[in-house]
Amino acid sequence: MSEGQSQAKPVSITPGPPLRPTPRSSLINSLGKLKGPIAAIAALGAVLSGFAGYWTTYKTVRETVITQSAPTQSPDRILSALPADAGPLSIIVLPFGSLETEAAKLTADGLTASITSDLSRIRDAYLVSATTAQTYRARNLTAQEIGRDLGIRFVLQGNVQNVASKIRINVQLTDASAGAQVWSETFDGDTSDLFALQDKVTTLIGNSMGRELVIRAARDSDQRKGDPTLNDLVLRARGLVLRQESLENYQAIEGLWRQVLAKDSDHVEAKISLATYLALEVNIFFDYLDAGTRAAKIAEASDLIAATLNLDPENPDIAYAEVSLSLLKRDSEASFRAAQRLLALKPRWPRSYDMLGRRYLDRLDPARATDLLLQGLALDPKRPLGFLLANLTLASIMADDLDAAIAWGEKARAANPTNLYSLRWLACAYALKGQKGNANDIVAQALAIKPDYSIAKVREWVDVVLTDEPYRRWFGEKIVPAMRMAGFPE
Repeated sequence: MSEGQSQAKPVSITPGPPLRPTPRSSLINSLGKLKGPIAAIAALGAVLSGFAGYWTTYKTVRETVITQSAPTQSPDRILSALPADAGPLSIIVLPFGSLETEAAKLTADGLTASITSDLSRIRDAYLVSATTAQTYRARNLTAQEIGRDLGIRFVLQGNVQNVASKIRINVQLTDASAGAQVWSETFDGDTSDLFALQDKVTTLIGNSMGRELVIRAARDSDQRKGDPTLNDLVLRARGLVLRQESLENYQAIEGLWRQVLAKDSDHVEAKISLATYLALEVNIFFDYLDAGTRAAKIAEASDLIAATLNLDPENPDIAYAEVSLSLLKRDSEASFRAAQRLLALKPRWPRSYDMLGRRYLDRLDPARATDLLLQGLALDPKRPLGFLLANLTLASIMADDLDAAIAWGEKARAANPTNLYSLRWLACAYALKGQKGNANDIVAQALAIKPDYSIAKVREWVDVVLTDEPYRRWFGEKIVPAMRMAGFPE
């Protein structure tokens, strides 16, 4: 991603062909029938459409925010109440421009409201209110001038063009402190599916922009690590999460959260995040750690979650930690329930779908898993999770679609060439397809990363962590022979 000016190219908002046509999982369908705000949000985010839900949200925001183009307070009074420096995660969403057509104006107002709402969920972000943003609609100011006026770092602006039944949405994010464009995108769609289009675009913008904001803030904080403040440590930890998954990176994240707790022993995010990465280190890098280290990390993670559970029981990060932690405690049912809760609490996060999709694979249900994994992929197609792609590889093997397994496996390898989990499934797919040379090459790549990687070590992880007997039997009957064919040592 260039930090300077970049030319955006139109992209499809429905990324990549699906593995195969599959029905919506019963979980997602049942979420749509549940009552209550959490279930409604989960259903909307999971299906990435829903005319009624979006229209209700749109009307509410339009009536309470968008129509307030003439605020009761003057712009000078509003601006005087803003902080001189709102911080590294500060942003204003300017009202989207549009051509004078009803469809374009509807889309522009709806996007402005939805994106403002989505970005407000970024932890510690300072978001200029929609009412204040409206005061800039008619003011001919540059992003740098707006940034100086408000003391904010980022300016998001866009426009909507509507010709006949086609609609184009252009969006760009500018770093006001440097006057440089950070990110831009163009989305094309059809007005016949207007509300589904708006929801998809909002989700893609929110995921992409949230990542870019955190990356920039973390980079700035990293330059101050000689004498880091608590906020710098938090931002750096969040930034590391966006890097390639490796044991070294996870241990660095663990170290930063420990530094946060050394400065503030009651920091809830630090406790939950430390618990999460302790559990992930053991789950993902099981054979890198000896039994004593694994037991110590599991015990510490359990204590941290217990200490925070009563403080914020609906925090999705607690559910995220519990998915791995429950597996490590050999409670697959608790892990499955935690994954369901994670999706309900955080329905626009790709990893929510990855976690629940993997739990369905543990139950030998590749159709439901694939449906969830593809939904997760669609939420952030330009930066897909390596583990999500690897799980699509596993789902394809389980469904006996080896061509799809190889295609997904190669994408997973490209996303993270050091991920042994991805390489294992790709090698098995090639071996089962009868392409032994390709399988041998993948095994050589894996052994270059970890020379003692073996069938025995993988089986130990399956035996200790995955307690679902049907999966363990399937693994022994199909995957162990495939690993032998591929050339993995015993």
